Amino acid sequence: PVRLSGGEAVALLLGLTALAAYQGTGLEAPLRSLMEKLPLIMPEHVSVDPGELAAGVSFMVEPLRGDPERVAATFTALREAIAAARRVEMEYYTPSRDEVTVRRVDPYHLRHFEGAWYLAGFCHRRREVRTFALDRIRRLEVLAETFPRPSPQEFSPETYFGESWRLERGAGRR
Repeated sequence: PVRLSGGEAVALLLGLTALAAYQGTGLEAPLRSLMEKLPLIMPEHVSVDPGELAAGVSFMVEPLRGDPERVAATFTALREAIAAARRVEMEYYTPSRDEVTVRRVDPYHLRHFEGAWYLAGFCHRRREVRTFALDRIRRLEVLAETFPRPSPQEFSPETYFGESWRLERGAGRR
């Protein structure tokens, strides 16, 4: 059995509380289950009252942008596509042009930012790595086609997002 120190238990509870605020991942049920199991793996001499902890610590998390069920389904499909290195095809809505386009994308990375989930991946239409908001994906199909995973020199989330202003890259993106 795993035993946690008091500090580890508090850190885990705070981490789970912060993660629970991120809806739209399909991970809500496992997080809830883990929160229920936490008291079972804590040392007997340590007790943490989640209500008391919440009174002293809080997290400012933007509300999820988009329909939670649809975003969760898209997130889950993309997470699985990333794990299996499988190409996706999507119908993607671009509000600046009020246009829906079909894109084939090699999905690399999912990132949460200010209440929205984003996918970074190689867009075959634009022939470069692009960022797509999950709530703007109208249709998503995980294809049987696989793609070679990019090397860290070809794609690194830290470098890719580090070179962006917020999540916008370049000027006048289409």
